[in-house]
Amino acid sequence: MAGEFQKDRVLGGDFAGYIGGGGFRGEFAYTWKEKDSNFFRAILNADYSFPHDFYAFIEFYFNGQGTTNKKDYPLFIDDLLSGRIFNLAKHYFAASVIKSVTPLLGLNIYSIFNLNDRSSLVGPAMTYSLATNLEIAASVYFLNGANDSEFGFQQTSYFAFLQYYF
Repeated sequence: MAGEFQKDRVLGGDFAGYIGGGGFRGEFAYTWKEKDSNFFRAILNADYSFPHDFYAFIEFYFNGQGTTNKKDYPLFIDDLLSGRIFNLAKHYFAASVIKSVTPLLGLNIYSIFNLNDRSSLVGPAMTYSLATNLEIAASVYFLNGANDSEFGFQQTSYFAFLQYYF
């Protein structure tokens, strides 16, 4: 796949398959920046459905545009606020476990770890199917880390949403 985003050229691709009974996927993209250094991004993901309606995944994200030094975070604020980037650091690990309690009710706990500054986000969530293609969900983000880290300077967030699929 190729395209352009805010005058930067992007080339990327993905793959998906199975190893044993689990899924294995990856996505990658190389960006040629109009003004700054070019960079590479990639995600590797593995998931598995366990007995008794449990599902889990793990994921590693490499952000070539990010930094390994949290003192450089202020240099990325404009790109973060403009939507050009979503993360500040280079290396992340994520994991999630989901339990279908009933056909209508699901419980989830997910986490994102910034491997560079050691901060994290842990988010338990609950979803309930109100009707065909209509869900309501509630979650909380517990944010941990030093005050100058990506997740540590933020406060706990609570939210809910209604989602309709069409």
